[in-house]
Order: sequence, then C-alpha cells, then structure tokens
Amino acid sequence: MNAAIEAARAGEAGAGFSVVAAEVRQLAIKSGNAANHTTALIENTLEAVRRGNEIVRTTGESYAENIDIIGRVSKIVDEATQAYEDQERRFEQIKQTMRLMDKVTQKNRLVAQASFKISVDMNMRTEELKRIADDLERIIGRDRNSHYCHTDSLSKHPSPVPPPPTPPLKGEGSTDDVSPPSLSGKGGRGVR
Repeated sequence: MNAAIEAARAGEAGAGFSVVAAEVRQLAIKSGNAANHTTALIENTLEAVRRGNEIVRTTGESYAENIDIIGRVSKIVDEATQAYEDQERRFEQIKQTMRLMDKVTQKNRLVAQASFKISVDMNMRTEELKRIADDLERIIGRDRNSHYCHTDSLSKHPSPVPPPPTPPLKGEGSTDDVSPPSLSGKGGRGVR
C-alpha cells in the first residue's frame, strides 16, 4: 500500500515502481496465504502427531493386554495339557483296575466252582457218613438187644457150676504127697 502511494506521487517516473509494488503486494499476499497454509499444515501435523501418540499409547496398551492375554492363554493351555495328562493317567489306572477286577472275578469264579465241587463232595461224604452211622447204630442196637436177650436167658436158666478138679493120686504124674484142698469151713461143715 505504501509503495502504491509513493508511485502515485512520482507520476510517470514512478510507474515502474508501481509495478514493482504490485508484485511485492502480490508476493506479500501469497506469502500470507502460504504462511496461513503452513500454519494450518503445522497445526494439522501437530494434531496428527498427537493422534499418532495416542495411537502409539493405545497400541502399547493393546500390546501389553495382548501379552497378558497370551500369558493367560499359555497358562490355560498348560493347565489343559496337565489335565489331559492327568486324565490319561487316570484312564490308565482305571484300565489297570478293570483288568485287575477281571482277574479277581475270574479267580473268584474258579474259587466258586471249586467250592461248589467241594461242597457237593462234602455233601456226598456227609450222606455216606450218615449211612455208615445209621448202619452202626442198627448193628449196635441189634447186638445190644441180643446181649440183653442172652443175659435174660442166663438169669432164668443158670448154667451148672463145674466140679472142682480131681487132684492126681500118688504115683500118677507126681512124686509129692499132694493132699486135696480142704473144703470144710469153720465148724467142720463142708460146702455143699
């Protein structure tokens, strides 16, 4: 504006100066616009930097959260692996227990069969012993009855008492003088 005023005062001599002043004014306008544009760009850049910083901070937090999630997932995977191995061990123990129970069941079945055979054999022997006992009781009862009958018969008909043996005489089978035994008791009475 000052250059234009000075060019107007100079007249024709200031015509060139007026052109220069117009150019300077155009450059000043362009410089102002460029400065405004640059200011806007700087503000936009600062905003972008702030947003970038926010994104970096959010990304860092997300990264930390992801690391924490990865750690928890890894822990869960380890626990799942441990649980799977524990289940495998338990299944193997259950299999071994079932095999042992099957063996015990088979042994029990064999023992039961043997016990049944022994029981049948003992029952047969018991029956045989009962028959033998019954036969013995019959034989003993018959002998007892026969003994009682014989005793009754002897009591009713006593057998005669045999006479005393005759001693050998002198010169017959003995050289001693053998006297016959005295059959007399007190009072000189003989036993009849």
